[in-house]
Amino acid sequence: MLRRTNDVCEYAKTIYNEYFPDSKDSVLENIEREIYLYRQISLSEDKLVFGRRGFDLQQMWGLYADNGYGVCLVFDKDEIIGSLPEGCVSGAVNYGTDITPCTMTNVHCNNDVLPYIKGNIKTIFFNKRKEWEHEQEYRILNRFNGNECEQYLPFYNSLKYIILQNSRTINANDSILNSCEYNCLSRLLQKNIHILVYNSFVNKQSLFCYDTDNDGMELWNSDENYTQLSDIDTNH
Repeated sequence: MLRRTNDVCEYAKTIYNEYFPDSKDSVLENIEREIYLYRQISLSEDKLVFGRRGFDLQQMWGLYADNGYGVCLVFDKDEIIGSLPEGCVSGAVNYGTDITPCTMTNVHCNNDVLPYIKGNIKTIFFNKRKEWEHEQEYRILNRFNGNECEQYLPFYNSLKYIILQNSRTINANDSILNSCEYNCLSRLLQKNIHILVYNSFVNKQSLFCYDTDNDGMELWNSDENYTQLSDIDTNH
């Protein structure tokens, strides 16, 4: 079972293996143990399934970014995939209405457990129920050996932007540029990682960059949806 997921079909997964009298119990235990060795990282793609970019999904800010007081990390997809360690599997999650916590396997003996899991990895780990489709999830999955509960991904230069929305260190009328969050990030980040600010005003969402101008440069808005972030020249 994948740890710390929000879909009951994943964290409460029940494994059923076809009945083989000589080895049923040990095979089932090994299947469950093997599945438990996998860890995953979830990202939101700019798939525009709902006409929204990943950073423009309000429910994601609410569920995973402390109701807008956290941050959104923006990675270059090609670069982060290119830096994945050997053995990592990545891909978009498939959403369906027939997904349940029950996972059926067909493993005859213990020697077949590992090949079976690897051969069916997309079916076992990349399916979620339709109601989670709003997440536009792209998943990175890896198997590890050991007793550690955590595994970390070296993302190298693939992190391009950090997006802020709100701050608890300023008053309502203050600029986010005066916040502790913005100023700490400005001091800590490499110069090639840009801090962007996500705003909502009169039913329009906007993305601003203040790297070189305190008045801000609008990089994107939901009305016009102009330019791609990868095409923005924010060098300074």
